[in-house]
Amino acid sequence: MSYAELDKLIKDNQEAKSIQKQQSTVKVKQEPIGQVRKSKIDAKSTKTVKDSKRQCIRCGDKWSMEHMELCPAKEKKCNYCKKSGHLQNSKN
Repeated sequence: MSYAELDKLIKDNQEAKSIQKQQSTVKVKQEPIGQVRKSKIDAKSTKTVKDSKRQCIRCGDKWSMEHMELCPAKEKKCNYCKKSGHLQNSKN
């Protein structure tokens, strides 16, 4: 083993010890993946709606990805606001 290789090994070892020391001094509160503190979230964002209960924003029918392309109200005109793309009864 040459002196250059030995110096490199010593330097790598010192860097590894330095990294370990830095890691031991850093204190991070780790939470399990997917868990969120509820105190940071407002009430609206915590509500979840199952797909089976979701409604199409255009016509009010049961929502699905397929329905969005085939929605009958996609090309129709609203009787209330006269804009196309939704029906009057789907407005809140």
